[in-house]
Amino acid sequence: MLGGVTISVSTGYTLTFEEGQIALDRTSILAFGGISATGPMGRLRAGLVSIAPAKDSPGHTQMVFKGGVRLLYQP
Repeated sequence: MLGGVTISVSTGYTLTFEEGQIALDRTSILAFGGISATGPMGRLRAGLVSIAPAKDSPGHTQMVFKGGVRLLYQP
């Protein structure tokens, strides 16, 4: 996907990115090119995010942010 992609999830997070790969047959997202996220924790910026099933917790999904991660925490 290219250009201003926005994903909202049921846990209250919204991700916006410019370029990414999304699998439609399973939970798998790899987004890069400047990620902006908002959610219960505050605002976040990163160079890359990977969203996939959590390896240590079956039935859960894990978001991993990398590449110059900046978090503005808003309790």
